[in-house]
Amino acid sequence: MKHSLSRLIGTAVIGLLLLYTGCPEGCNIIKYNAAGDWSVTKVQGEESQTMQLVFSGSRSSGNLYWDSYLVGYYEYEAKTLTFRLQLPNNPDYETYLEDYTGSFEDKDHLSGTYVVYIPGDVVEGTWTAVRME
Repeated sequence: MKHSLSRLIGTAVIGLLLLYTGCPEGCNIIKYNAAGDWSVTKVQGEESQTMQLVFSGSRSSGNLYWDSYLVGYYEYEAKTLTFRLQLPNNPDYETYLEDYTGSFEDKDHLSGTYVVYIPGDVVEGTWTAVRME
């Protein structure tokens, strides 16, 4: 009984210290919920394109939908959100990939960089996203 109480108190003290001092390096706390409807604007040079994406799944991972079509997946871990779009029916190309990496500014705003892999070319730019109500 005495050892169980000591263990319980020790665990509580460690928990309070983590809350007070913050999470140690490498701790994977999912602060925001990535799931939901997002308006994503990507910018490359002076050109921009906005698309409405649905992140469907848990707060940390799931599938991406664009106009009700499954187009990719997302993962949110260690303060970094990554998602990949694979768009096979683009009229200009057979298939191409878009990889996005970014982070939450707050619960409703994201920003980061992206890379588009088009057969024979690579395009890079920045992106922002706003959660849709």
